[in-house]
Amino acid sequence: MILFWVLLALLVAMALAILLPPLLRRRSLAADAENLNIALARERLEELETESAEGTLDPAQLDAARAELKRELLQDVDTSQERPLSGRRDPFAVAVVALCVPLVAFGLYWALGDHSAADGVPRAPSAAAQQQDAAPPLEDMVERLKARLDQRPADANGWLMLARTYSFLQRWPDAEKAFARAQKLAPQNPDVLVEYAGLLGRKADGVLAGQPEQLLRTALQAQPQHMNGLFLMGHVHFQAARYEQALELWRRVAAQLQPGSDDLRQLQQYMTAARGELGLPPETVTAAAPASAEPQAVPAAGKSIQVSVKLDPTMASVVTPGDTLFVYARATEGPRMPLAIARLTASQLPLTVTLDESMAMMPDMTLASFEQVTVEARISKTGSAMPQSGDIRGTRTPVSPDSGDTVEILIDSRVP
Repeated sequence: MILFWVLLALLVAMALAILLPPLLRRRSLAADAENLNIALARERLEELETESAEGTLDPAQLDAARAELKRELLQDVDTSQERPLSGRRDPFAVAVVALCVPLVAFGLYWALGDHSAADGVPRAPSAAAQQQDAAPPLEDMVERLKARLDQRPADANGWLMLARTYSFLQRWPDAEKAFARAQKLAPQNPDVLVEYAGLLGRKADGVLAGQPEQLLRTALQAQPQHMNGLFLMGHVHFQAARYEQALELWRRVAAQLQPGSDDLRQLQQYMTAARGELGLPPETVTAAAPASAEPQAVPAAGKSIQVSVKLDPTMASVVTPGDTLFVYARATEGPRMPLAIARLTASQLPLTVTLDESMAMMPDMTLASFEQVTVEARISKTGSAMPQSGDIRGTRTPVSPDSGDTVEILIDSRVP
């Protein structure tokens, strides 16, 4: 800040150095008039000599003209000598210029300039400017988040965000380490525990016995109606052939789902499989609360968007059940990094998923950060988080996170 003011003072001093010397210099108007008369007399004398050389004037006429010119010159010089000095220094003019130049300069700067350099506080860019700026590469943002966590290692939410980002990038070992750090800092946080269990289950080819099961039990002790925790614990029981316990947990999940939703129909398939193992016929699953009512699910965190995803029948031939399905929202104008993302499988289609602020990959880049977003569903053969040529997708834009409407997406086009 001090350097800024020093530089500004130097610039004003340079301007005054140019403007003030002419005002400070004492000049004689009489001397100026005398010099002018002499210059005019010389010019007239040259004209007379030219006319004489051309024969227009004879020698007698030339002498008479010279004599007349000398008399006029002497008369003009005598008159100019009688004039007082009118070009003296003007203290008022000097003071006005010396005062006005700095005031005008500072006034224009204060009205039109950027004050951040003067007050030492950087001015925050507007939301529109932030959205227009190109975002740094995702890997750079991840490294920045990691560097921040190295300085604040006790930030449990930060480690959770980093773990989700590593999972999105399929950096599984890094994701596992980040989840472990988050769990150590927040051992009773059900979101951390359930997502960590899901990652370990994916690492073990879907097997949830062992550490994933212990994490899920701890999560459900902290939040008995955690929907994803109940769903995964149902799979724990199903894999251990405890089908009745699996059905009980999945019924509690069904009680939290929207009637007629794709998620409820998908859950029906799992429950039918469990009943089949028990030799029981399929049952119609409704969203009615069970007899022993439990506390309802915690609402979605902050702003949220409910997305209904379907596959165009013309694309069914190129999709296999094991293909990865990404459903995510990103800023319509601004960074292309997902603001909320869900990783699923094509076998779950059609489905309905809710994207909310808790599913953000970076703490300062959530659905609440933008008024309009683009929602996309993409099926990947490779499971890559980055779009690849040959992936198929569907898109809806623009979407307002505040509308409350269900966004319907039809996956019907290929990524070039």
